[in-house]
Amino acid sequence: MTSRLNYLVAGLLGVAMVLSQASMASAQDRPAPNKADKPGAKVKEPMPPKAKGQPQGTPRVTRKPPVPDVKDDAKDRAKDVKKDAKDVKDDVKDRAKDAKDDAKDRAKDTRDDAKDRAKDAKDDVKDRTRDARDDGKDRAKDARDDAKDRAKDTRDDTKNRAKGLGDDARDRPKVAGDGAKGRNNAQGKKFDAAKAKAEDVGLAFKEADKGLQISNIESNSLFADSGFRTGDQIVSINGQNVARQADFFSYLFAPGVTGRVPVTVLRDGVRETVYLRPSTIIRDYERVVVDDRNPIREFGLVLDSRNDGRLMVDRVIRDSRADQAGIKVDDEILAVNDRDMDSRDELARTLDKYHGEPIEMEVRRDRTAKVLEVSALR
Repeated sequence: MTSRLNYLVAGLLGVAMVLSQASMASAQDRPAPNKADKPGAKVKEPMPPKAKGQPQGTPRVTRKPPVPDVKDDAKDRAKDVKKDAKDVKDDVKDRAKDAKDDAKDRAKDTRDDAKDRAKDAKDDVKDRTRDARDDGKDRAKDARDDAKDRAKDTRDDTKNRAKGLGDDARDRPKVAGDGAKGRNNAQGKKFDAAKAKAEDVGLAFKEADKGLQISNIESNSLFADSGFRTGDQIVSINGQNVARQADFFSYLFAPGVTGRVPVTVLRDGVRETVYLRPSTIIRDYERVVVDDRNPIREFGLVLDSRNDGRLMVDRVIRDSRADQAGIKVDDEILAVNDRDMDSRDELARTLDKYHGEPIEMEVRRDRTAKVLEVSALR
């Protein structure tokens, strides 16, 4: 479009130059006026010179030079310029129309694309909603099935445990008679801290200058397993100073005392703290001996009698195989050598079967099952 405008400008300049040249040519053809002539005076035309050989009295003919047709050329150029201007105007209109149509097409395409995107988004939302609904149904179904399975497993486990307890009760030997050895021979004997004596818990005391001293301790007693030694001088129990045997029992088994109780002893001139569980001492005192030999205790474990349905560790005997294997208090015995343990008797029989041999014991600790390797008895 710029080139056409330049062309029109050049054409107009050409027309102007042609008109200027035509005006100058017309001015040259006219004779110059005589300044001396006055208005109304007759002008005498000069006689043309006679030609050589021309007869006297013959008029001389003078030819004028041809004048170019400048006016027609200027008209043609003006017509062409006008035509070009019209073409430019029509071209501008066509371009404007094309631009308008293109804008309309682009707007239509944009609207159509937006509609398609909205439709796709709507369909996608529907699909996701349907998938979420189906997934929710599947999850709910799985949860119901899982709950049913857990309920069934619980019922079966309860039946098996009840069966194991019944078998345990039938297989348990009778309590030893009056001739049986040890402080646990009396069936159904209850612990009374006010009437308890040192020998009832496997100890012997003697009074010392700065407290109560252990003069003897049974090797298989809870006190020996907890770390007490012969010659230890008991200084305090749960922060209260001990001066005599009555203080020992009243402070250790005081009402409201639960969990582990700190006992401070003086050993070789150095104070040390040993922890005891009064509830464990009471249960051990009241436990009825069912056999002269106890494989579970020989292994180094004392089970919690309050959880007959579960094999919960109440105490681990120091330096025993169980202690060396890393078994802890409150661990639950699950299996031995990949065999599930459902009762005390089954655990006792299994430990007796593999007596002294290396075994793998599965326990549950803090809701996590783990397998512990128990080394062979040396």
